[in-house]
Amino acid sequence: SLSYDVDLDNDELKKRKALIGQRQSSITGNYLEWLELDLANLPEDVLAKHYEMSRSSSSSSNSGLVLAKHYEMSSSSSSNSGPGGDDLAKHYKAYLDEVRRQQPHNLDKSVERALTVRGPYAGTRPVVSFLDKELSLMRFELPSEKAKEEEGGSDTTKTTSTTVNMEVLLSRLSSSKDASVRANCLKVLNDGLGGTVSRVAALSLSSVAGSWHIENEERKYPTLRSRRNLDNNCPDNVVDSLLQAVRSAGVPLCKRYYGMKKRILKQTQGLETFAWSDRNAPMDIPSSSSSKEGDDSTNNDKITWDEAVQMVERGYRKFSPRMADMFLTMVRERRIDVPATNGKKGGAYCAGVVPGIGPFQLLNFDGTKHDVATLAHESGHGCHDILAYPKGYLQYHPPLTLAETASIFGEMIVFRDLLALAKTPQEKLTLLMSKIDDVINS
Repeated sequence: SLSYDVDLDNDELKKRKALIGQRQSSITGNYLEWLELDLANLPEDVLAKHYEMSRSSSSSSNSGLVLAKHYEMSSSSSSNSGPGGDDLAKHYKAYLDEVRRQQPHNLDKSVERALTVRGPYAGTRPVVSFLDKELSLMRFELPSEKAKEEEGGSDTTKTTSTTVNMEVLLSRLSSSKDASVRANCLKVLNDGLGGTVSRVAALSLSSVAGSWHIENEERKYPTLRSRRNLDNNCPDNVVDSLLQAVRSAGVPLCKRYYGMKKRILKQTQGLETFAWSDRNAPMDIPSSSSSKEGDDSTNNDKITWDEAVQMVERGYRKFSPRMADMFLTMVRERRIDVPATNGKKGGAYCAGVVPGIGPFQLLNFDGTKHDVATLAHESGHGCHDILAYPKGYLQYHPPLTLAETASIFGEMIVFRDLLALAKTPQEKLTLLMSKIDDVINS
């Protein structure tokens, strides 16, 4: 999947990904789906006996769990990981708890199998994948700064343009210190998204929303969010409380923050009107020692990849040398696809794949401070995957709530290290406001 995501124009990789997806969905639908439905329907007294047998008998007594172990080993590159027979049920307790939570919402076995096997071709997945590809293949004409040339003794002004992909355009939008450049980047983005791709986006949204609504009703989830919350092992009332807190406290705090940001931008960049394109404007707050003529007070120049690696490694090492070593191993083994090249999927992610093979990262690195934070974030996922691999293929991957705890933790220890190294209050405020921008965007 990563190989295709960094080269979306490659038809051979597209074909290979489709064949792998077809095979995976077929195996899962014909074997694992049936096993999970059986495990979900086990009566509590039968399951209790399985746990008891796991402490006193061989693994042959736990036929369902042995099948789970066989599936896991066939999906992993390592055949000697995991528990022995006497610990089998205990080892898989987290997996059993997960599949049994879904029991009230499971459909008939034949229906579940059909949904899984047809997944690569029907439902929302192919539509969303197509939209992702269309967005990644988009190109935008970004006018460059006007350059003056001398022709026949008189000055003439010439405007040039640069063709960029969406990731580079978004990077310019959030990294330029010129309000007119930011506004133009947003206009170019909106104009580009208003064409054919808007109809693809509408189709994708309709497909996802419609399918989600119908399946939620068929599976009898109480609310539209309940299915996702159950997958994340997070009760509905907890999520509802978080949303209410954001509505009641988050919105006023955001308004106060943007009011402060507008005042600072007016002082430092001469900004009169705070537009939507200025929300993520980089801050440049000069200190008294850096305001002298000839001094460069803009510490927001492009960050090289090597510098970004050093920043993350330093922050990780101050917390844990082992975490830093895991990060450097990912860099050294070239497990991170770095640049924001054309024909590459947008955004960033870390793919755990399977124990013994992953993790791999996809970035769209363009040398901004946000890109450093993204590297620290995705590497937090990678370290978490490595530490969780001994749990086996079926249960190494955590729910979203726990997964994001690890990645944001990795991001924040690097941020706190950079904050501690800041030499002036102005530099600290710049870093803090950059982090607040990230938090609001998240």
